[in-house]
Amino acid sequence: SGALRGATVLVSGAAGVVGSAVGQMARALGAGFVIGTAGSQAKIQHLLDLGFDAAISYKEKTTASDMEAAMRDSLIAAGRSPHIDFYFDNTGGHVTAAAWPLLRDGARVAVCGGIVHYESDGPDGWDAG
Repeated sequence: SGALRGATVLVSGAAGVVGSAVGQMARALGAGFVIGTAGSQAKIQHLLDLGFDAAISYKEKTTASDMEAAMRDSLIAAGRSPHIDFYFDNTGGHVTAAAWPLLRDGARVAVCGGIVHYESDGPDGWDAG
């Protein structure tokens, strides 16, 4: 399928089983650039070893604005447009808040989970920063 050919794909919570599979499938389907988020340097390296083009630590970029800047910077550094064509959301929270401004018109979003909310007191329990 050509649905992802050349597309920029963002996968949050990418170091887990689901996220890493999504990133690898995106690459196999012809994605032009795949970004993943993860919570440790070991997981960041794991994503790069799997073939992700960029990986960003959500524990280092702890606000939506810092995460958005890191995403934008990684795309621009690679000579890409600072836009996301497909977002696979495993986490919610500040990573998702960072992704929204970067979504291209007509972008697709698949929501798989909301890990950030699993232990919160409610849906408003996070700071979009």
